[in-house]
Amino acid sequence: MTTMKAINEDLDIERRDQAFNAFLCHICKSKASFCQSKVCSGCKLISYCGIDHQKFHWKSHKSFCLTAQKICRELKLDNVFALPFCSNGSNSDSLWCQKRWKLKTIFEQHLKRCLSLYEVNMLFFPRVCKVCHSTKILKDLTCLKCYSVSYCSGEHQIIDDHEKICSDFEKVLDCDLFMQNVDLLSLESYLIEPNTKFDAHDTKSFLTNHIHSRLNAGLESLVSQYYSGILTVFHIISEMPNFTVGKRLIIHLVGASSSYEFQFMKYWETLLHLLPELHSLLLIHIGPELEDSPSILRPCDTCWNANKSIQVRFHSEFYHQYCDSFHASIPNMIVSFNCGLHEDEGTDNDMWKQSLPYFLKHVDVPIMLTAYTKEEAKRDLNRLINESIEHNIRVKVIKEFEKNPYSCVRPIRDWESPGDSVFYSNHYVSALAVERDDKLSPLTL
Repeated sequence: MTTMKAINEDLDIERRDQAFNAFLCHICKSKASFCQSKVCSGCKLISYCGIDHQKFHWKSHKSFCLTAQKICRELKLDNVFALPFCSNGSNSDSLWCQKRWKLKTIFEQHLKRCLSLYEVNMLFFPRVCKVCHSTKILKDLTCLKCYSVSYCSGEHQIIDDHEKICSDFEKVLDCDLFMQNVDLLSLESYLIEPNTKFDAHDTKSFLTNHIHSRLNAGLESLVSQYYSGILTVFHIISEMPNFTVGKRLIIHLVGASSSYEFQFMKYWETLLHLLPELHSLLLIHIGPELEDSPSILRPCDTCWNANKSIQVRFHSEFYHQYCDSFHASIPNMIVSFNCGLHEDEGTDNDMWKQSLPYFLKHVDVPIMLTAYTKEEAKRDLNRLINESIEHNIRVKVIKEFEKNPYSCVRPIRDWESPGDSVFYSNHYVSALAVERDDKLSPLTL
């Protein structure tokens, strides 16, 4: 029988696994842990400040660690990053990205599952020299401001232009530390009041005008993380021509990857507060990594007394499977946050191919896509447009990979950028809808 202590420990580990830093203890993640932290002798990719924290995390880390050891034994390597990948020994940025992605694929094939967020980050932001990617780094050459880069030699430290990005990396770390230690239950106090007159033009003005005029950087990043998607939906609804919000709004959230944010679902009540005509909000999260579960959230007293409601459902399946199921609901809006529709296109790993036609099944239903970068947003939108052309469906583009004023303000390290940089969740947004056209054949699936 699972005890409450075990449940709380699992939740604590899950919370700590939301962020990763190769140079600090994975459990306490304090900057003070740097001096005491030692790398895991098994995988050589994660650090702990002592045996207690290593044992505490072993349940989460075990399968990945044993897989890393198995790969090293089979290939007779000291470290998975010693894996030969390029015949000419080049360390170009593109090859470095390819190597890390290849390692991710290898681990997932061995484990027969998708890697968790912190496991991916162990491979994308490893303990290697920032310049040559050697695993033989020197601890005293680690940056003591951002604790995010290190070097194998003083020469490489000198030639690297780290200063221009150090402050951004420091902010990434500070946000991670803040979010690990904040009392999440206190965040409900940052829900806006019912019947609020919207007075904002971007995320920061929303936080200043509607939440608190003096949020610290950590709290600002955290609150924006859970408001960004909701505000983007409200933004698109407000700008969609001929779209009327009725008493009931059903939103398909396609490609959802984790139910960890379930405790923040109450933030969606914002739509009930900003859209007075809306009485019933149904949020359907659909993605193969979810766990099936329905829930009814109790709104604030004002909404409750007005018979307003929020329902949340999680469906562990691909979108085409959901749409073909008996429990499928017809959406008023389809949303995919940071979707990556373009990823793995044309390969056997393409997870979107069968589902894309189902985005285009409903006439006049807004389809909203967000992305981390403009290039990703462009490729995502183009893929959906090409899908519509293939099926002879006419769509109207409302937003064409525009910079989203309601993007999250929390910085995230970008593993693909040539010189290291950060990006932001929901940073770019596109929106389109299938147009009614009697001359074109409807999509039959």
